[in-house]
Amino acid sequence: MLAGAARLLLQVLAMPPYAGLDEGFHVARISFVAAAGRQPSADEPSVARYFFRSFNALGDAPPSFGMVNAGWARLLADRPHGWRDVPLDGAARADLVAPNYEAQQASLYYALAAPLDRLFGTTQLRELLILRLLAVPLGCATALATGLLAARLWGRPGFLAGLLLVATPTWITLVARAGNDALACAALAVALLLSARPGESWPSRIGEAASWAVAAAAKLYAWPAALLLPLLWPRDASRTRRLVVVLAIVVSVAATARDLQARTGNPTGKFELRAPGGVPLSGDSVRSVAALPWLDYAKVFAGSAIWTSGPHADFLKPVGVVLFLLPWAVLAALAVTAWPDLPRRRLALLLAAAGVFAAAELGQAWGAIRQAMRGHPTAGAGLAGWYLHAFDPIWYGVGLGFAIAASAARRRAGLVAAALVLALAADVWVTEFALFPDYAGLASPETPGALFRWGGGAAGPSLVRLGTYGLAMPSPGLGIALRALEAVTFAALAVFALRPGFASPARAEARKTV
Repeated sequence: MLAGAARLLLQVLAMPPYAGLDEGFHVARISFVAAAGRQPSADEPSVARYFFRSFNALGDAPPSFGMVNAGWARLLADRPHGWRDVPLDGAARADLVAPNYEAQQASLYYALAAPLDRLFGTTQLRELLILRLLAVPLGCATALATGLLAARLWGRPGFLAGLLLVATPTWITLVARAGNDALACAALAVALLLSARPGESWPSRIGEAASWAVAAAAKLYAWPAALLLPLLWPRDASRTRRLVVVLAIVVSVAATARDLQARTGNPTGKFELRAPGGVPLSGDSVRSVAALPWLDYAKVFAGSAIWTSGPHADFLKPVGVVLFLLPWAVLAALAVTAWPDLPRRRLALLLAAAGVFAAAELGQAWGAIRQAMRGHPTAGAGLAGWYLHAFDPIWYGVGLGFAIAASAARRRAGLVAAALVLALAADVWVTEFALFPDYAGLASPETPGALFRWGGGAAGPSLVRLGTYGLAMPSPGLGIALRALEAVTFAALAVFALRPGFASPARAEARKTV
């Protein structure tokens, strides 16, 4: 928890205003709900004017890093002293100028976050800060649940899988911001943990059912994971437990779909599916689908799977990508060498999870593919690689947890420790030496480095400038202290988990599940 809190705090405090994925529009929806006391429809104006000023970098309002994009360095050169915080009152929140495409999201997160905004969001930057801080305990819950799931399945070394999650930059990008993904990921991780546990009671059944219901109501990409429940539940799970959990999921999905239908005109909320007319199944339509730039779509998916929220998706040169992926390649190699010990039921779980995720991604992309077939193509076809990390409790808890524990049992703890060190080093490398210079306005495509397409600046000067341009990084010392706290906690947990003196968890699990 301490390592996760330190890493997540470093991210949310250092990021400039509205630097997270679609963060400005998520906050705009929360602000609307806080003022109006209801959820917005897809077509009504629900973005307040103060967001419009930030999105367009007008006047001395806090500018939106995500909207300014590649012009960020030029903008900061014109604002050496930063920007003015904007007081918020009822009139500011009620001055609405445009619809919000994030109205397509399920309502639960926004309903929960609105009271916090109403209570603490007295200025524009305080509003953003409190909503980002909400992501910190949710992210910690995800990492902890992932580690506990791995430890339950594979023994003490498996807990390091949750620690690896904290050192994954794209997972940090997904959850360390104001947005509903942090709640969905936390609820899904807890649900997976509770569903894998042996034994049951009425409190545990209710907790498991509630976690699945919250996950489905926070974001619709979470509910397909429920298809894995037959492989997650212990073989002796009671019929009552199964029925309670399934009913909770069905009710949650149905209520969420009804809300989205009422507000957006489609039970999924997807704007692309609201367009009238259909796409007939014919030879021409099949050829149209085949002619779509699938290789480009795959590149967008892969790029977004390792994207770290800078203003450019290709900041790493090929050599940089290889170095970035090196620790994960080491862990994958360890998993391959140990795979004969992987119980068949756990292997089936991993394969089923991959299939469910692929089907969910195609469902996510169908609206965009449908639009492309009608002559309105969109970049990436709606395939979002960062959503791969919503399933990280399975990839890490079941897959990497097994690789770590089996390797430790085979006296390869040294290789595991090296992979952990490399993963943390890679996170530091891309964050402090690439992403933070971007945030600080020091990086530029005109000064590329050996490994980065956008070069310039260094960690120290970047942390100094983030005292002005980050959201709430008062001094470089705070950033250094948070990273040091993460590293020390990381090392202590690794030493504890990898110390000798435990039985092989993989073989014990094999005896129980085969």
